[in-house]
Amino acid sequence: MSGDTAPIKDNEQFDDTPQGWASRWQVELGAAKKVVERWHKQGDRIVKRFLDERMNDGNLKESRLNLFTANMQTMRSILYGKIPSVDVDRRFADADDDEARVASEIMQRCLNNDIEDPEDSYAETLVQCLDDRLLVGLGTARVRYEAEFEEEEVAAIEELDPMTGEMITMAEAYTEERKTDEDVECDYVYWKDFLWSPARTWQEVRWVAFRNYMTLDQGIERFGDIFNSVPMKGPKRGTHADQSKADPWERAEVWEIWCKEHEAVYWFVEGFDQTLDIKDDPLEVEGFFPCPRPMFANLTTSGLMPKPEYVIAQDLYQEVDMLQTRITVLTKAIKVVGVYDKSAEGVRRMLQEGVENDLIPVDSWAMFAEKGGIKGAVDWLPIDMVVNTIQTLSGIRDNTIQLLYQTTGMSDILRGGATQGGATATEQSIKARFASVRIQSLQDEFARFATDIQRLKASIMAKHFDDETFIKLSNIDRTPDAQYAMQALQLLRSDFAEYRIAIKSENLSMTDYAQIRQERTEAIQGISTFISSAMPLVEKSPGAAPFLLEIVKWGMGGFKGASQIESVIDQAIAGLKSELAAQQGQQQGPPPEDPKVKGQKELIGAKSEAESKKIQQQTQSDLAKIAAEAQAEVGKQEAQYKFNTMENVQKVLGDELKRRGGI
Repeated sequence: MSGDTAPIKDNEQFDDTPQGWASRWQVELGAAKKVVERWHKQGDRIVKRFLDERMNDGNLKESRLNLFTANMQTMRSILYGKIPSVDVDRRFADADDDEARVASEIMQRCLNNDIEDPEDSYAETLVQCLDDRLLVGLGTARVRYEAEFEEEEVAAIEELDPMTGEMITMAEAYTEERKTDEDVECDYVYWKDFLWSPARTWQEVRWVAFRNYMTLDQGIERFGDIFNSVPMKGPKRGTHADQSKADPWERAEVWEIWCKEHEAVYWFVEGFDQTLDIKDDPLEVEGFFPCPRPMFANLTTSGLMPKPEYVIAQDLYQEVDMLQTRITVLTKAIKVVGVYDKSAEGVRRMLQEGVENDLIPVDSWAMFAEKGGIKGAVDWLPIDMVVNTIQTLSGIRDNTIQLLYQTTGMSDILRGGATQGGATATEQSIKARFASVRIQSLQDEFARFATDIQRLKASIMAKHFDDETFIKLSNIDRTPDAQYAMQALQLLRSDFAEYRIAIKSENLSMTDYAQIRQERTEAIQGISTFISSAMPLVEKSPGAAPFLLEIVKWGMGGFKGASQIESVIDQAIAGLKSELAAQQGQQQGPPPEDPKVKGQKELIGAKSEAESKKIQQQTQSDLAKIAAEAQAEVGKQEAQYKFNTMENVQKVLGDELKRRGGI
């Protein structure tokens, strides 16, 4: 096949076969390569400039300050000073949305667990992508889902037949694949191994392609025997910065093409008459592509083609090098050298022999003195003129460097240099703040890129991870929120997860702990002042307390990392509202009743009162009757007691008289 880039009229122009798709991708890739050809050449030149490779330039006498290398290293340190951590939170921070809160906690733990793994490539990938963005103007990465399976034997199911007493096989034994491990990996993509359909904006991109170099063994293992017919490429010797060209292995350039239009992935080798494989959307994520929007430098809406930072300021870099080269040449020329009168032999001996405390004879002294002596016989190189020229060139060079700093957004305060003539601390702070504003957009873009990678990973996890994997990675079953775990996992897999869960971009730049401490101290002081001023209002009207806390929450929302304290404030507001509602209920008593209900209650009350009086009268009558009967019984018993007592006394007295012989 040739790299024909004839226009494509419609989809029916190519057959829906491996051969037809190979023809189409040959045309598509050929067109994309022509668009990026100039940019690739610029990128090669810039990388050589960064590494100061001048062996083949034929200009070894050039002197360089290597400001480009220093500026890029400084920018990388400013933009990426620490390994990021992922912050997953409820989008609306509702205090009673436990499902979203626990779902956020599960996803946050899973993502951070990957970042903290020493074998995870996410942190290293960010550094490599940032380097590509700063040097050649494009940095990108991709994610991929990996799962491991093993064969598991499932035993047959047998039951006893009650009629015959024999075992009957209800289900035959079989072998099934069981998932043993799964993960989402992040891979760096070299800037020359990434292609996209020609477009003006990223939204118009129809497909993206990733180049993979595969040996014959790797290709056969992945695609089968068809790979035996794929054209292989041997190593390319040379001193190019791309060390992969010195690899001694033969490899095939396999393009992995993700086509959004057809929601399918194609594997294709240029020059081969058919595609190696075609698969439907394997990830099922929003946006289809397995990569976030790359970091492009200096884009315009006329074309999605990066413009490296070096190209924007290359004239100034070259002018600085030219001035530095001249200064170096003149510096080498500064030395004690001159000419003398050849006939003045004594002068020659004085300069060459380096004698000390000695007199050198001079012939024809009268004639020598008449010519002016030593001053008349020697003429030195005018060093003062050379020094003045060097000083002038140095001033022009320094001014050019300042112009370069203004063009690139670098200032002396960020590069650690001192301000000429001195400056106050306030002046230094203002300059640093202004410089940070100029690079803030680049910081935001890098944070967006790092966050988008994690969003892709989260989407893939939600689509493909088993519940057991989530629980194992997050350890959520060992927390007080275990009761919400299954509901949270259902939310993660639903279409509403993106509306209720937000993955926030973290600060990736070097942490200024002094600044953070100062900001938090000022925030606490401001809150303290506000609360002190608001206390009289709260004492007079306790109902204003939740409103005042809402103001505090609104003020805290302007600080990075305030989500934790916002949750605490939410709980405090909810607690205050509940307490105020309870107090209000106690003070006001029961609510007013409906007149109809009140009348019915009064009627029922009157009837109850009459019945109560009747029962009371009856009770009193019964009690009186019982009391009379009891009193009569007591009197009867008392009379009987008296009679029995007198009878007993008489009997005792009679017995005593009889014993004495009386009556």
